[in-house]
Amino acid sequence: MIIKSPKDINNFKRNVHLTNSARQGWELILNTLDASSKILLPSYIGITEREGSGIYDPVVNTGIKHDFYLLDYDLTINTAEVEKLVKEEEYKLILLVHYFGFKIQNIEEIVKVCKQYNVIVVEDCAHLYNYNLIEYSDVGTFGDFAFYSLHKNFPFIEGGMLVQNNLEIKSTHFTPTKKTHQLATQWIEYDAKAIAEKRIENFKIIQNLINNIAGVKSLKTIKDGDIPHNYPIIIENGLREKLYFWLMDKNVPLIALYYRLVDPLQVEKYISMQIISNNILNLPVHQDITFEDIKYIIELIKRGILELSE
Repeated sequence: MIIKSPKDINNFKRNVHLTNSARQGWELILNTLDASSKILLPSYIGITEREGSGIYDPVVNTGIKHDFYLLDYDLTINTAEVEKLVKEEEYKLILLVHYFGFKIQNIEEIVKVCKQYNVIVVEDCAHLYNYNLIEYSDVGTFGDFAFYSLHKNFPFIEGGMLVQNNLEIKSTHFTPTKKTHQLATQWIEYDAKAIAEKRIENFKIIQNLINNIAGVKSLKTIKDGDIPHNYPIIIENGLREKLYFWLMDKNVPLIALYYRLVDPLQVEKYISMQIISNNILNLPVHQDITFEDIKYIIELIKRGILELSE
């Protein structure tokens, strides 16, 4: 019998779980591992007094054994570094972070290596929302799991999402709050494509304006697959902290991701990550920022560096 309308609820259905935050999705994944498991984490993980660490707190909470893999000077992943580690020791899972909304450009190579050694791949997409925007970015489609932060990309106070691409979670450890369910119904009202385009446009505007400012170096350039969460810059000559507070006094809302690394990364082995942490500033590119706002921020950065260098 040929049916006249679709009835099978499982056809083309994505396995998606709403969570209260990205970190809850990450902890849900970790809770599926047995106690003897060991995982690999990137070596750029921050912590704050107010929010803790979205990546590291769930690892501590679950008691999972872990090591860190080194990142390159621009927070990209060296495939050879990952391959060396998974060859030397048995790891159950690796976390790949798309920092600041920038796609890990060699992710297919990394996933291929991990699959050779039966390592579960988890993509941290908290800084990049591209769900159902495959024409803009295929981030989140490579790993066995991917988790997102809705409130970092939409005007929500909370909300996260866990997507299961290949593997199944054993249980639903977290129950989304009533507020998260309400936000999920609003989520469909937003034009995610337009938001992505606006963020890319704002990034390019900053890129053009910030070039050739003495004492400022861009950490990332935009490529295919990127939907930036912010514009990361390195402030040279040890002026980051002074400039940060100077700009805050001018009512310029900035963040420094991650100005303090978790304790295990405060050792000489990760000095390159500490240098980034000590000198990074992240400028806003979100959809509410106007061209006039951007020009004002860039002019203040120029002025601040000149004043603070005297």
